[in-house]
Amino acid sequence: MGISFQKENDGIKIVDIIPNTPAAESNLQVSDRIIAIDGISLKGKSSEEAKLMLRGPKNKPIEVTYVNNGETYSTVLSRIQITVKPLKNIEDWYDGKEQFSTHEVKAFASSTENDKELLAVLKKGSVLQTEESTSADNLDGVYIEKAPKDAPKNNRSDITRPAANRTQTQHYRNINGEIVKKETKHSVKF
Repeated sequence: MGISFQKENDGIKIVDIIPNTPAAESNLQVSDRIIAIDGISLKGKSSEEAKLMLRGPKNKPIEVTYVNNGETYSTVLSRIQITVKPLKNIEDWYDGKEQFSTHEVKAFASSTENDKELLAVLKKGSVLQTEESTSADNLDGVYIEKAPKDAPKNNRSDITRPAANRTQTQHYRNINGEIVKKETKHSVKF
């Protein structure tokens, strides 16, 4: 799905969204609270139980019920196969250097997995931002399988990308069963 989260009493709070994942392409936002998965409440569930509920076969739909600014919404996303791998020996790759730019970390992470595409680099579970400089400890690469070489570019069936300068309208059923319309304006730069 593509989120980092922390456990809360009534569910899980999104602390980060991994770029180029179904979560990033949806209306989910950092600080939203996911309160149910596939209609099953997360209240009283541990972080591990929530993680297991989020996982499943690739491309299998997952219904996520979440709270955003006091309103409850439900959306359906596709699962993708994400691999999170600790980044080791970056200091050796850069001849003993101790601080690294995000660009250097991403270059290293991309070189370690030939059959996978790098989506993001995490530092202690949060997406490493472009302007950050960092040490090598607690770094993880987040990867998905590379599309076959003969596949058209940006044609991953598990992600729908909005067209440039387009308004996307999504309808949700709130916790009271009422239909709610939410519009999002997209301005995609190529």
